[in-house]
Amino acid sequence: MADAMAARSPRPYLAAIINRRKTAPTGATDPTVPAWVSDARGQGYPVEREGQHWRMGAALYDDEGEQVGN
Repeated sequence: MADAMAARSPRPYLAAIINRRKTAPTGATDPTVPAWVSDARGQGYPVEREGQHWRMGAALYDDEGEQVGN
């Protein structure tokens, strides 16, 4: 946000960033993470590795995306 405010024209600067994200190639996923993690991250959800599981929000999930705890 600070970069946008420092730009001569903040609106076009932010619009270019948004458009770049919209047109970014899909399918370029990390092969070391399950597909559901890549999908969730692509939708803006923070998903992080926690031991043998994945934390998304207040819950833990296995590699198949099944909730295993919190």
